[in-house]
Amino acid sequence: DKLYLTEGITLSSAADSMGVSPRLLSDFLNNIYEKNFNTWIKSLRIEEVKRLLQQTEPKMTLLDIAALTGFPDASSIKLFTGVTPSAYRTTSNGGGTSNRS
Repeated sequence: DKLYLTEGITLSSAADSMGVSPRLLSDFLNNIYEKNFNTWIKSLRIEEVKRLLQQTEPKMTLLDIAALTGFPDASSIKLFTGVTPSAYRTTSNGGGTSNRS
């Protein structure tokens, strides 16, 4: 299940869904991934954005992809990745890959 795509997800709600305490989940993320909860969620969402951008059929609009992955708009994705979604789509479908994540 892609819990990270849930709108308004919080550390407490994620921990509850996993059957662990928020403190345990937070400590795990900090120790294993060296990320806080919000950064971890954004990184999972960015990976989903990349996966959707690489799909060739059917092509989804950037706005649809942003909405499906919890970003308010496509420009928010660029703030996190450093590259626009359309530029990523072009490079990833053209045989190259973006080296920003």
